Amino acid sequence: LPENIILVGGRGDEKILSHVIHLYKNIVSYSIKGCGGASKIHIYANVLRKEHLKLFVLVDADKEGRDSKKKILDEQPNLNIFTLKDLLKDLPDNSTIEDLLSADFIKSFFNKEMGMSFDLNEDEAIINQLKEQSTKLKEDKQKLDSLKQKLSEEFCEYKTKPDIEKQAPKLAELVKQLCNKIEDFKKSS
Repeated sequence: LPENIILVGGRGDEKILSHVIHLYKNIVSYSIKGCGGASKIHIYANVLRKEHLKLFVLVDADKEGRDSKKKILDEQPNLNIFTLKDLLKDLPDNSTIEDLLSADFIKSFFNKEMGMSFDLNEDEAIINQLKEQSTKLKEDKQKLDSLKQKLSEEFCEYKTKPDIEKQAPKLAELVKQLCNKIEDFKKSS
């Protein structure tokens, strides 16, 4: 098993973070695992804790992510768990991984996929705005999750650090902050 394991909520989170961390190559040995949703992370965390691995958990700053963080900390008070907003204080409330991507990129993607025009404000949670502007996205979680997965795949077409820093500077900063947390933990243990 790798030296560091980072648990995240979904497969899209896993894909985006794996891609960017790989480009930055800051962590010597790591694995990122999407757990099928924030509500399932505690199951993985409990199993992996028994293996005495360096475990880190990153969840969205939405209600599901905050609830997951609370549940995990109730079970494992010393676990390294962060919401996106813990690492980047200036993110909007209820932020998800999509808030770390360029609003223009997300807007273009959803305009094309949904055949409608979205108006997005980077100072508000992107997914909430998409659901407010589309009844289909609000009522059909499977459709939204499918589009989020496709969005993560398209985002991973950005192949260089300069591309990431231009198209998703918040994501680049989040990865730097997460890598710093992992390095700090390695030094203290």
